[in-house]
Amino acid sequence: MTGRVFYQIRFDLDPALRPLFGIDIKDQAKKFIIMFTLIVDSMDDMDQFSRGLRNSGRLHAISYGVKPAHYETVGTALLITLSETLKEGFTPACKKVWTGLYQQLSQLIKDSLTQPERKF
Repeated sequence: MTGRVFYQIRFDLDPALRPLFGIDIKDQAKKFIIMFTLIVDSMDDMDQFSRGLRNSGRLHAISYGVKPAHYETVGTALLITLSETLKEGFTPACKKVWTGLYQQLSQLIKDSLTQPERKF
């Protein structure tokens, strides 16, 4: 349910994003939950997670036309979704952590869209 709430909020905030996704949002909502869980589970090893995130950002830009500006809407939708689903559990401290984490991760992705791919 949380994934669907996220996408509904996202599309309410920016209806122009809707065509980037298929008709049935159920699979995309599942992917959101998987990514959210991966972020939480990776907090102890963000360097490894960051490499995958940069590659994912490039893929989304090339394959789906995702632009850096889209990440602002994603961040807003994420915070609203957390607020609505966690309710009183979404404390000011929790909001501050998620805001900072999202800003850090989205900046990594946006930077990867403008920098040449590096081979390690």
